[in-house]
Amino acid sequence: MLIKYLLDGKMQQIMHRLLYGLLGIFSSFLCISPTYANMTAGDWLRAMHHAVHHLQYTGRFVYQVGSDMEVMQMQHERSAEQEFAHLHSLNGTPHEIVRRKGQPGTAPPHQPIPISGIQKHTLGLNCLFKYQQMALYYRPRLKDQHRVAGRMTQIIEIEPKDKLRFGQRLYLDLETKLPLRSILLSPDGETLAQTLFVDLQIKPATANKQPIHHPSGKPTLLDHTITNQRWQFHQLPAGFTIQLHHYQPVADREHFVFSDGLSVISLYIEPWLKTGLKGYSKKGATWVLGVHKHNRRITLLGEVPRVTLQYMADAIHPVQ
Repeated sequence: MLIKYLLDGKMQQIMHRLLYGLLGIFSSFLCISPTYANMTAGDWLRAMHHAVHHLQYTGRFVYQVGSDMEVMQMQHERSAEQEFAHLHSLNGTPHEIVRRKGQPGTAPPHQPIPISGIQKHTLGLNCLFKYQQMALYYRPRLKDQHRVAGRMTQIIEIEPKDKLRFGQRLYLDLETKLPLRSILLSPDGETLAQTLFVDLQIKPATANKQPIHHPSGKPTLLDHTITNQRWQFHQLPAGFTIQLHHYQPVADREHFVFSDGLSVISLYIEPWLKTGLKGYSKKGATWVLGVHKHNRRITLLGEVPRVTLQYMADAIHPVQ
C-alpha cells in the first residue's frame, strides 16, 4: 500500500495502487525503534504508517495481477514542510505521476486519478489509513519472518471480519518498518494481486524542496461529512466513511472517496450518457460497477468484493 488515478486498463490500476499509498507518509526515521520483540501487530502497522510517510526512499517494485506484470520506479521525498513522491513506469507505455501531501497525484493530461489499485497496495498503506477504524473490521496478526529484497521482514496478516472487504498480507522491513511486499487476498486466501520491491534505498533527510505544480480544483479531505453537497448516503457498507470530495464544475462531475481505514472505494457521479459502463467489470483485482441512477451516471471502483460496490450504489440519494 505505499503508493489507491488516471490511466486506462492495467496501467490505470497500477498507478492507482501506488498513489495514495506511496504518498501518504508521516514518521521519522528517528522515531522507528530498532527493537521489535515485544511489538504487537497493531504496533507494527502504526510504525509502518509512520515510516511510509516520513522517511525518504527510492526503489523499484513489481506489481503483478495474474500473469500480468508491471515494473515501476518510485521516489519519495520529504522536507520540513513538504512531502511528495514521483512514480513512473519502466515497461509498457510510459506513464508518470507526481503527488504532494494531501493532494491526489497528477499526470499529463492533468485529470484526477481514481483512488484504487497501486495507490494503497504498493508500500503498505494509503494516506487514508486509520488504525483505530480499520481494527474494527479487520484482525491483524503477527506471522513468521521472511526475507524480501535482501532484507528480513515481519509478516502481518490482516484478516477481514466480514465479506465486505479483502484481506492483506504485509512484509515489513525489520529495520525501517517499510512494507517491502504486500499481497491482496481473496476470501479463500488466494492471491489477487501483489507488489514486491526488488530494491529499496533509504535516503538522508534534506531541507529544501521545490514545490510541485498541482492543477486547480484542490480536493477537500474530510473525516466523515461534507457540507453543501448535492448527494447523501444512507446505509453505507459497514465501516466506510467519506474521506475526500472533489467537484469539477465544468464537467459537472463529482468524485467521492470512501475508506474503512484500509480499503478504499472511489465513486464518480456525472451527467448521464448512453455510453459508458453498465453493470460489473473487473480489472485485475479491482471491481468496477456502473449504474444509471437519478438521471446520472454513477461509477464505483475499488479493491473490494463486488457486493460492497452494490451496497454503496444503493446508498446514493440526492439531497431533497
